[in-house]
Amino acid sequence: MYGKIALVLAVLYILLNVLMLRWVYQKPKDQRTPDEEYMRATLKKLLVTRHAGSPGHKAVRDFLDKELMRFGYISSRDDFFHGINYSNVVGFLNDQAEQYLVLTCHYDGPSPRKGGEDFLISATDGAVSCAILLTLAKTSKIFAKALGQNLGLALVFFDGHESLATAPGNKPLLYGSKNFVNKNIISLERIALVLTLNLIGAPNQTFPSYSQNEDKNHNRIAEIEHKLRESGQLVDSHILFQEMRSYGNDLPDDHMPFKEYGIPFLHIAPEKYPNVHQTVTDKVENLHWPTILNMIKILRQFIPEYMESIDFINYGYFDFDDDVDEPTLPKEETNKW
Repeated sequence: MYGKIALVLAVLYILLNVLMLRWVYQKPKDQRTPDEEYMRATLKKLLVTRHAGSPGHKAVRDFLDKELMRFGYISSRDDFFHGINYSNVVGFLNDQAEQYLVLTCHYDGPSPRKGGEDFLISATDGAVSCAILLTLAKTSKIFAKALGQNLGLALVFFDGHESLATAPGNKPLLYGSKNFVNKNIISLERIALVLTLNLIGAPNQTFPSYSQNEDKNHNRIAEIEHKLRESGQLVDSHILFQEMRSYGNDLPDDHMPFKEYGIPFLHIAPEKYPNVHQTVTDKVENLHWPTILNMIKILRQFIPEYMESIDFINYGYFDFDDDVDEPTLPKEETNKW
């Protein structure tokens, strides 16, 4: 009698263990969000050597152009020559607008070191920022609802950030953004705010405000992150936008030609170059995905809020109760570069 009970219990125990093992192996893996799925697919297209003049450079440029058109943007190219041929890629929502929110990054990569065989695909240095802007562009219907007759959205992917002569450690040359400003691709008086992304995707990054010009919009982004985090909408990770200042520590980037003309700007980049910067280790395997996914959610909230709240008298800033000095432009737009 006891032997039969023991046998039955042993069989049940074995069956239970088999079922548990089967459940473990068949348990579905954590589902990736649509943002992450698109980001990963997009990075596969972008993570190639893409210095100006290379086949990868042309392939990335054409991919950006096609994706913008696929998402309903009017896409155009700003071709220019600076020793070699370059081409900025520009996408518009409402190309007849009086004022534009301009989102920018650069898509070109550094050339291989002289005499070396290091082929740099530069994930944090341009590629992730491009993929973030395209991910945001994919939800353009959200932004279109916030666009009145007077407001437009422009996405600009700059070329010539890194030149063929740029070696690791040298400052970027910013050919694309300088050309964009000097040619008045968008009249400078019609730019409400330039938001520039770069060097995003390394672990433990934070993004401070680099000047008083940025403070109000930066604080607004910090508030948005706090609310999204409190409501459980962000991936569990460190805080990206604390209300902190780091004046004088701004890395050179494509917002600078706009800054020289007094255009309001918001530079979303870390204070220091990532450890992987311009090395072969700057690749998808070393990216910090919580930073990237949270950045997308925060910016997706900020962009329509900014466009709905813009003050056309003091353009470029949220219309808070306190006074904001109106940004001024030089009387003549001379070629400074």
